[in-house]
Amino acid sequence: MKLRNTAIALGLIAAFTIGLSVLKLEKEKVINYGSVAGILGLLFVIRRRKNPHHAVMKGKGMGFTEDFVRSNKWLHELIEVDPHGSMRMANNAIRKEPNNPDFYKARGFIKYSAFGDIKGSIEDFNKSIEIDPNNISAYQFRGISRNNLEDQEGAVSDFTKMIELDQNNSFAFGWRGVSNFKLGNFKEAINDFNKSIEIDPENPIPYSWRGLYKKDILDDYIGAIDDFKTALRFNPHDFALYHQIGSINCLLGNHSEVIANYTNAIKIDRKDAIAYQQRGTAQYYLGNFKYACEDWKKAAELGNEDAAELLKEHYGG
Repeated sequence: MKLRNTAIALGLIAAFTIGLSVLKLEKEKVINYGSVAGILGLLFVIRRRKNPHHAVMKGKGMGFTEDFVRSNKWLHELIEVDPHGSMRMANNAIRKEPNNPDFYKARGFIKYSAFGDIKGSIEDFNKSIEIDPNNISAYQFRGISRNNLEDQEGAVSDFTKMIELDQNNSFAFGWRGVSNFKLGNFKEAINDFNKSIEIDPENPIPYSWRGLYKKDILDDYIGAIDDFKTALRFNPHDFALYHQIGSINCLLGNHSEVIANYTNAIKIDRKDAIAYQQRGTAQYYLGNFKYACEDWKKAAELGNEDAAELLKEHYGG
């Protein structure tokens, strides 16, 4: 039992680090599996899973690309199916090797992804960096955690450290741009987004945020739509991008486009109440009153108060 748990724990850590060394996974197939024990642990877990190809798309909130998530399908499944078990594995690994920075990094990831314990995850990333001050992925995860806690100065510091360690890191420039944007440092943010795109033209993050800058700061709606559409090419399942495009088309009075935008958002998330409400409003402006009523009813059922008010105003509730 101890041997099996050790193998699983090492496999957990090994698979966690796979994504950190994957560059363009589908194109270049570059994977560093770490240790023999890690591979054994990885194979053990995959073998014991009933359907190892059924991916749970966890971890995207950490800013991972889909390539990263795909490379760690089993890890995300394990966290989803048995989050407490995965935490025990990480704790056991740390007890056995308390000076291994990757184990703290993995536990921090589990705290963040499985339990939403952002402050706890930062403590583990701090420990990982204390042991290995050049651990670039620990700065990455801590920076994203700080970003989510609205510690943007701390996040900028972490992403800047990543850039010092790797000047061609598109992810670091992209996320430093996000934090600079939130700080109101728009010139620095745009420079970061442009640099991120220059390094990796297929990274959706800088396009998304540069589009937001064009939309909300410059009122450059056409330029914003171009950036949002480019981001969708590389991340077609980001329903928030359809919301951004839909909101612009609403301002421009392109109601048919609004309907198409929010329909795409609903295809991704059938419980997107705002998308139903906005699509219903566009239907109403086009004179499609039956469809407007249906969408508003659906939105109201999902808890959207604006849709409920619209129903009451136009259809008597």
